[in-house]
Amino acid sequence: MEHSLSVIVPALNEEGNIAATVDTVSSTLRDKVGEFEILIFDDGSQDRTGPIADELAAKFPYVRAFHNPECRGLGYNYRRGV
Repeated sequence: MEHSLSVIVPALNEEGNIAATVDTVSSTLRDKVGEFEILIFDDGSQDRTGPIADELAAKFPYVRAFHNPECRGLGYNYRRGV
C-alpha cells in the first residue's frame, strides 16, 4: 500500500525561510512517501511570504498556497489544513 502525506506549513513573515522549508520538506519526503503535498498557509504576512508561496505553488505541483487576510494563528491554520 502506498502512503500519502499532507504537510501543513503555517507561515507569518517567513519570506527568508519559506522556500528553504519547502525544499527541505520535499527532499525529505520524496524518497520516503509515495505521494505528498505541502500546504502553505500565509497567515496575514506583511512581507513577501504570500507571493513567494504563490511562486512555489506555481513551480511545484505538490505545493498549494492559502492566504489569510489577517493573522489567525496556528490552531486556525491547522484546522483549515486538516
